[in-house]
Amino acid sequence: MKVKLRIFKKNLINKKYLNWMNDSDTSKYLINYNKKYNLKDIQKYVENLLNSKLDYLFSIHKNNDEHIGNLRLGPVNPKTNTIRFGMMIGNKKNWGKGIGSQVMQFTIKKCFKDNNFDKIILSVSDKNIAAIKLYEKFKFKIDKRYKIKKIGKLNLITMILKNKI
Repeated sequence: MKVKLRIFKKNLINKKYLNWMNDSDTSKYLINYNKKYNLKDIQKYVENLLNSKLDYLFSIHKNNDEHIGNLRLGPVNPKTNTIRFGMMIGNKKNWGKGIGSQVMQFTIKKCFKDNNFDKIILSVSDKNIAAIKLYEKFKFKIDKRYKIKKIGKLNLITMILKNKI
């Protein structure tokens, strides 16, 4: 299944997106995993990202245009020329279908070839084995300089990919 990524549009803030954020399976590895969201919360989050000069928010779509997830790149750290990464495939029917690999290819091109960042940095739960395997497949390395960050029940590890382009 091939996916398309687009600049996020506010009309995608809807009940489906809200259901993703409040679904225990979909949100269990998110930093705010135990928060109950409403549409205003999501609207504020999206507006902050879209208005930010240091963040990019993309929507992930199947070929039939169905919105199935989001990609956040940012914030950018101009001093270190690095960018942070976060992805969510909200539609569980699309898990395990190679979408993460396509999003990683897009991310690497956008961050390294198009914008020449030095590093992509991400945080991932040590229990999110599928995500860790995906990141390792794309040569992300666990950065030992960062301590494991405990947020509630999550143990977050930091992974980094250096620009070799």
